[in-house]
Amino acid sequence: MNKQSLGFKKKMNKTRGFTLIELLVVISIIALLMAMLLPALSKAKEQANSLVCQTRLRQIGIGWSMFCDDRDGKFPDQIGCYQLEEYLQASPRGEKADKIYFCPLATKTALEGAQVPYQAWETLGYRGSFGQNGYCSQNTQGGRGEQELWRTPHVKNGHLIPVVVDTNGSLYKGIVPIHTDNPPAYEGDFSVGDKEEIRRACINRHGNGTVNGVFCDWSVRSIGLKELWELQWHRDWNPDNAPPPVWPNWMKKFKDYYTY
Repeated sequence: MNKQSLGFKKKMNKTRGFTLIELLVVISIIALLMAMLLPALSKAKEQANSLVCQTRLRQIGIGWSMFCDDRDGKFPDQIGCYQLEEYLQASPRGEKADKIYFCPLATKTALEGAQVPYQAWETLGYRGSFGQNGYCSQNTQGGRGEQELWRTPHVKNGHLIPVVVDTNGSLYKGIVPIHTDNPPAYEGDFSVGDKEEIRRACINRHGNGTVNGVFCDWSVRSIGLKELWELQWHRDWNPDNAPPPVWPNWMKKFKDYYTY
């Protein structure tokens, strides 16, 4: 064996792998980095879903704008975004309802295993996860008074009047809150039937106590859950400037909007 071969053999003998302690240190560093990065990644995903939701609401707002323009600037006689089908060229009907009618976080119904606040709804053959403000119509059914209706979007302070919002309630029937509605006693306690309808929108769908909505001026933005009581759902909202309700424990951490 020549000297060159002997030298190479000595080098090979000196080569060694990682010790157990070194491997544990590397694994610990990786775990620490993951712990630091995961919240940021989760926040980024949350923001991306909220942005997609707002984009879809913006399209729905454009549909409502065109609908009203074709009817002398008036909201419809009935309640339900199904009336926008020809304007959006998208159907809200059946299992293959177009995604524009859904927040990306709420595409499945309770029967399909979804939980509040990530439930879509299905009623009378229609599906979606957004609900229309029932006062934005010509319809006085369900106890709505003539003096309460927003018959047209062309009104003062349109940026405070919601037209469509994230909801677990029925888009076909809409959402018809009153200022004395109580907040959900616990997260997931939303209204049944025609009682406490503001609960249909009081769902922490986008984190940090927010839902998304489109307003009468066709702007789209995030809405704080406590802010729901500060919006002008109808013309005679909170006439006595009553303070907001007592917030349940699950809502106390969210931002306050009390302005009276």
